[in-house]
Amino acid sequence: MISRRIVHVSDLHIGASRSFLRVARSIRRRLDDEGFDHVVITGDLTHRGRPSELRDFDEVFGDLVADGRATVVPGNHDRLSPSADVRFDPRRRVERRSLGGLEVVRIDSTGPHNRSLLAPHGHLESDDLREIDRTLAGCDPRSPAIVLLHHHPVPLPADSWVEGLAGRLGWLRTEELSRGKDLLDLVRGRCDLVLHGHRHVPHHHVPFPGDVR
Repeated sequence: MISRRIVHVSDLHIGASRSFLRVARSIRRRLDDEGFDHVVITGDLTHRGRPSELRDFDEVFGDLVADGRATVVPGNHDRLSPSADVRFDPRRRVERRSLGGLEVVRIDSTGPHNRSLLAPHGHLESDDLREIDRTLAGCDPRSPAIVLLHHHPVPLPADSWVEGLAGRLGWLRTEELSRGKDLLDLVRGRCDLVLHGHRHVPHHHVPFPGDVR
């Protein structure tokens, strides 16, 4: 099996302040210094989806995307502005990329409700799950496979007590991805990693500890 070095980056929130852009540039410098085979960026590239924020993202990572060295999915913050729909066509919900011995399936877990800051949660429809099923069926079973999306498919702690309180009071939808369990059941035995963002504190979860993949 070919060894591949995959770098997972998420929730850059470029535009939240100038410091976020500095952090993004620092990440890019470290990527170039240490080397990688492919970069996956799982949403919330920007803080409001504004054209200026997308231009800043392109300044840092655009060449990687253009050269096929990076795969990107949108996050709920990217959907706050309709201008981001040009970059992330909301009709392209599921796509597959074959990268020389690595299968990458990108899933758009955002929706029209993400136009509101008070509705940051993700959503998958039955049609999305059927398309994911068809896409995984087309993957080479001999190759490692990674599934990418923005929203977390399993329950995870809130990033802060403020967010936790807002969720309990019903001010924010902070729960895991709707149909997240269905998604994991669907990809079980057919992929090796599910990489997501949305939560800003890193977590590692093994949903099926007895499985080979």
